[in-house]
Amino acid sequence: MVPSNTNTITLTGLSELTQYEMQVANVCSGTPGTYTLPYYFTTPTIVYCQMASTGAITSEYISKVTVTPNGKPQMTNISVGSNYSDYTGVPAKFIELIQGSTDNKIVIDKKLAGNNKAGVAVWIDFNRNGYFDINERILADGPNSNPTASTTFTVPADAFISLVDYKYVVMRVAMGKDIIPVNCNSFPDGEVEDYTVRISKLPVANSINQTDVMIYPNPVSSVLYVKNISKKANYKIYNSAGQLLSSGIILNNKIDVHNLINGLYVIDILDGDTISVQKKFIKE
Repeated sequence: MVPSNTNTITLTGLSELTQYEMQVANVCSGTPGTYTLPYYFTTPTIVYCQMASTGAITSEYISKVTVTPNGKPQMTNISVGSNYSDYTGVPAKFIELIQGSTDNKIVIDKKLAGNNKAGVAVWIDFNRNGYFDINERILADGPNSNPTASTTFTVPADAFISLVDYKYVVMRVAMGKDIIPVNCNSFPDGEVEDYTVRISKLPVANSINQTDVMIYPNPVSSVLYVKNISKKANYKIYNSAGQLLSSGIILNNKIDVHNLINGLYVIDILDGDTISVQKKFIKE
């Protein structure tokens, strides 16, 4: 409830890009009055700060980006110069990484005129908070006249997991003439490129047969049943943003999910300390 002298309320814990219904009623002496007609609103998604070069693209720009993940396919993007290029919507340029992986490699090819120098900076928003924090900068090189800038990097063990297509993290590559670019700051000469990065969990050996374990009904409204599991099995339920919502022991092959709001969820079935099976289900 909101006090009568307060005109606003902050709602927390809502899911991204989700439609919600809201109704308002006066409460006098603990008794609600007549509710208003339903009001619907949709929560926004993450928007990153704008960043680009401001000058004419002539001789200093990013000519190729190559990402070689440990355990996932290589991504290579050869491009011509531009002040800013957004590749987040180009599936062929998506980058796949594994949570907690090491020895992932990135190489940035620079197009330079003569002996001109350029610096390169690369960030990945590993925690998907909408900011490229300083500890998320995986490369800072130059300024120099070297034709490439490269490094190897580690994906944090708690990096955001992309459970649905529209929730991903972004990698930003910036190259500036005579400078190492600073995030969210534009500069005269160079280029900025953004890429989609999808992070998945490290695959583990299954102590339970993935194809044998069943969850039903799906969609589910109140009780989710789990079939063909051991008696000591536990569960963890995550929302589509990768947040842990509930966990516990699976008693009598049943999990109470009636408190979950409608949407897509992921359930991990655990046998001891090892994640054995991962399934998706819809709460309706």
